[in-house]
Formats: sequence, C-alpha cells, structure tokens
Amino acid sequence: MSTTNIESSLGEFSSCLAGILDLIWRCALSIDPGFNLFTSFRYDPKLRTAPFNTEVNGEELPYLFFPYHVERLVKTAQKFGWQKSIQTMAAPDAASSLKRVCDKAVLESSLSEKETGIGLRVLLTPAGEFHVEKIPTRPFLRDPLEAAHFNPSAEPQGPSDQAPQTIFDVYIDTVPTPSSVYTSFKTTSRAHYDAARTRAGIKDRIKLKEVILHNERGEITEGSVRNVAFWRDGTWVAPLEEAGGLPGTVRRYLLERGLVQEGVIRKEDLRLGEWVLLINGFDVTVLGKIVERPSAE
Repeated sequence: MSTTNIESSLGEFSSCLAGILDLIWRCALSIDPGFNLFTSFRYDPKLRTAPFNTEVNGEELPYLFFPYHVERLVKTAQKFGWQKSIQTMAAPDAASSLKRVCDKAVLESSLSEKETGIGLRVLLTPAGEFHVEKIPTRPFLRDPLEAAHFNPSAEPQGPSDQAPQTIFDVYIDTVPTPSSVYTSFKTTSRAHYDAARTRAGIKDRIKLKEVILHNERGEITEGSVRNVAFWRDGTWVAPLEEAGGLPGTVRRYLLERGLVQEGVIRKEDLRLGEWVLLINGFDVTVLGKIVERPSAE
C-alpha cells in the first residue's frame, strides 16, 4: 500500500472515530445531562420603541433581540442532540411559545420591576420545556449602545465626549479556562465561570466588577458574564469566536453593524488602565477598565 493510500485510510479512520465519539457524547448527554440549556435577555418598556431593537425584532417588542435568542436555543439544542428540545424549537409556534412564558414572568413581576427592566433567564430542559427565572438588572440611564460608540483614543472636546458611565473594574484571570462546548454554548453548567469569579473576589452581580477569561493558548475569550472587546487601531475588537468564548447576541448585533470587529487578543497584550467594552443581554454595552487584582481577603 502506498504512503498516499495509508494517509487517506488514516484520515478516514480518524473522521469515523470522531463521529462515533461525538455520537456517544450526545447519547450520554441525552440520558442524564445534569444541566439545562438557556438564553438570557432583557425585558424593558424602553426597548419597545428603541429603533435598534425594532430593527432586529421586526416589530415593537420589549424584549432585547428576541429572534436571536430563539436562534440560539435552536442551535444549542441541536449541538447537544436533545431530541425533545429540538422538537420544541422546531415547532411552528416555538417563538410564540417562548414569548408566552416570558410574558407570564413579566406579568407576575412588580410594577417597579416592569418600569426599570427585568433580566430574563430562559431555560430549555432536556424534556423540551421552557422555564423562566428573573434576574435583577440595572435600569437604563442612557442609550444602551452608547458605550460601543465611545472612542478611548479621542481627546474629549466637551461633556458629550466623556466616557459613558458606568465604569466597571475589570480583572484578568490568573488561571486559563480551557475552551469547550460549555464555553461556546450557553448552559447552566457554569462551574468554570464561577471559579473565575471566585478567583477575582467577585461575590455577586451587584458590584461593578468583571473578570476576563483566557484559554490554554493565552487567547482572551470573554468575561465571566459578558463578551468583551478592546480598542485596537481605531476600533473595538472582540476575540475570535474560535478562541472558545460564547458568541453572544449583542456581540452578534455589534459585529453585523460594524461597530465591533473580530481579532486575536492575547493575554500578554492587555495593559492596566486599558478600556474594555463589556457586552451582554442585560446591560447591552457598558465600559470597564483593567485594574490590579484585589488583595486576598
């Protein structure tokens, strides 16, 4: 047998083995995964008339980028091979069913929550059922996309050029977080994120703090509860999706509109005092600055 034939056979064997291992993994997860899939986004009456939100939703809705979250659940269910969840998301009324459970959660909320905004965490179980959890979130005090338009390299000429508030303290994690399906897809299996927050001394989501994660190759991936971007050569640059971070919905919006670009960001290239654009489905965009890690308490 020639060398070419041997190499071709080995390639076919490797591909076949990878397919078998993937099938075994999916079957194991479908039996007893021990976690749920989820997506999270903001309810806010201000979003109903926000042009950027209506553009994505195709109608006036108080939910941030609602179609993106439907698409996320479809892709995540398919990735994990959960047949009942796949069936739920493939149903013609999947989006309306998801909206109904969100509407119910909002209806059961207090008036003050409805006025200031509610973080919704929508779970999709292995049985294909939706459950909604409410997460306290900060009220919008200004344009939620304002931080994405901030230019850290420009000299401020007046009040309108000042950095949008609020400013988070951002730490760099000391331990790599290996890339995996659990960093690339949103699930309730989040021990790796919790560990990074513990190392940074972040005990809750009330304080304005975030920690930046990096993979085993030293590439920045994301924050513990937010996507991140850094100012490089006149634009905001987010880590490549291939680095292993979660492809967030607001991140997607910013990339599609050219407000953020993708590139390789390495841990050793980050500097104290550097601006960080923090991105998620609750706050949308806010700013942070890289600071020294806190002393151990």
